[in-house]
Amino acid sequence: MVIKEEKATYRQKSESNFVGNNMENVWEDIRLMTEFSASSNAILLPQIDDNFSNEFNSIFNCFHKFDFFLTDPVQPF
Repeated sequence: MVIKEEKATYRQKSESNFVGNNMENVWEDIRLMTEFSASSNAILLPQIDDNFSNEFNSIFNCFHKFDFFLTDPVQPF
């Protein structure tokens, strides 16, 4: 029973933050619920250079070599 009461109290507090346009507390509640911590969830992106970009493009742009709109399509048997 205590858990239901605490959940109801927390919900009322969160709703009052939304209604009162208190976004700082809203974001604080979201961080609390999601256990977000800027230092522990930091994502380091890889260093992207020209070689990486060119290799990536060569993989996904290889279809320009093929003519998918053949003027004389192959006839089925």
